[in-house]
Amino acid sequence: MKFHHLLPVLVISLAACQHETKTAAPDLLAQNLDTTVNPAADFFDYANGGWIKSSSIPPEESSWGIGQLVKEDIYQRLKSISEKAAAANAPAGSVSQKIGDLWYSGMDSTDIEKQGLKPLQADLDSIRAIRTTADLLRITAQIHEKNIGVLFDDGVGQDAKKSDVMAFQLEQGGLGLPNRDYYFTMDTKSIQVRDAYKQYLLLTFRQLDSL
Repeated sequence: MKFHHLLPVLVISLAACQHETKTAAPDLLAQNLDTTVNPAADFFDYANGGWIKSSSIPPEESSWGIGQLVKEDIYQRLKSISEKAAAANAPAGSVSQKIGDLWYSGMDSTDIEKQGLKPLQADLDSIRAIRTTADLLRITAQIHEKNIGVLFDDGVGQDAKKSDVMAFQLEQGGLGLPNRDYYFTMDTKSIQVRDAYKQYLLLTFRQLDSL
């Protein structure tokens, strides 16, 4: 068959494909440019001016930007994937089954409340059983295997002074408040925060002791 005989079929097929193709989502970055600004004169206003003029910080947010919209889009995609996996009744051991079970385990608030802290019972018992330095080191190592930074945090990341090097890094761990200043600053607000934190710890330890 000569090529010109295929043209009508190709045209019809391409038209059908084009009709079925969903319209691409608008480009958030391009939408929020301020093209009235010369980028050579003020690139910040050129890149962000449209967003600044048309957007305001929602009352429930402490900050707001295009980055949050990107995150919200990602969250919605992940939510959709997880909900579909939970409803799929996928074969045991499949990726969809694991995703669905993980999603359900987090969304089943009734069962979560019913279990209380019982899922942590084995860990709490091991902590209560610490008697020696060797016990402390062994239990700390076991908890670190669960990616919990007891006593210290460690990991590999980009070196702060040499960006082409990935270096092993150690940081302090175990502070419940954001940083050391919360423990030592003596202004009224800091004292109120510490007092509230002590009350929180008291209630938490009481709950742990009731297991």
